[in-house]
Amino acid sequence: MARPQHLAPTARPRPARIGDAQVRRIVALAGELYDLDYDVGGDTLWDRAETRVREAHQLLRFGTYSGQVGPRLHSAVGELGMCAGWLAFDAGRHPQARRSYTEALTLARIADDPWLEFHALVSMSMQGVATDRPRDALALAQAAEHLLLRRPHPLLAAVAAMRQARAYAKLGDPAGMRAAMDRAWTAFEARGDTAGSAPEWTRFLDDAELAGNEGMCENDLGRLARASALLDRACGQQRDGMTRNLSLYTVRLARVRLAAGDAEGAVRLGETALGLAADRVASTRIVTELRELRDELSARAVETTRLDALVA
Repeated sequence: MARPQHLAPTARPRPARIGDAQVRRIVALAGELYDLDYDVGGDTLWDRAETRVREAHQLLRFGTYSGQVGPRLHSAVGELGMCAGWLAFDAGRHPQARRSYTEALTLARIADDPWLEFHALVSMSMQGVATDRPRDALALAQAAEHLLLRRPHPLLAAVAAMRQARAYAKLGDPAGMRAAMDRAWTAFEARGDTAGSAPEWTRFLDDAELAGNEGMCENDLGRLARASALLDRACGQQRDGMTRNLSLYTVRLARVRLAAGDAEGAVRLGETALGLAADRVASTRIVTELRELRDELSARAVETTRLDALVA
């Protein structure tokens, strides 16, 4: 009887000698994918990234490399996996994202790489907030912050504190949120000329991101005027090439304005976010929030002709 195709043994690749050049290529690939993600979102990129991660794991399984190259290779493959996990998260594919983060966490332990482990933990924290698990999110961000005792960096400290702030806000703890956001801003403002020594993935962190994160915290706590001002700031300060984040914060601002009673402003902002997304961005996170905005407007009997095009 013929062996079913899905059970057929896969051919073992020819062993390849892995050196620093191959490690650098993996690192560069992650950077290229992040650049694309900032502009177009994760929906069209996550499966491409997962393919590249599988190829990179083949190097770990079947390649030959020195004891010096090994840890760098494990770290590079782990960071590529983190990129794939982030893209899957943006595409609304939470099981794939969680698997990628867990695999990267394992590689971080193998490589004894505290910054890769940190990246996995803060990403899992963000996913915890998104999937309504704020207690887990807080514990993960606190564990990440503890890792910085081994290898500190102000930008990473800002990320860890920012993630804790979102968790505290979801838990309804304004004092915890305020203290965490203050730490985030302080660490970010103390970065000086250290940005060049930070991991590639931290390039997303700027004044706009911190303002947007704080705006979402204020929204979670029901402080709509403060949330609106911060989210408006986040939209206005977006850098060129950050189209996905501009669209995301624009729809979030629309929802805050609607909650505050400004239906006309919410429609206008929603249509702006929709235009940005339709022109360039493929991000399930944005589409999900646009649909939620459409439903909130419909519940108030506000016409949503353009947003109705999002009906699946």
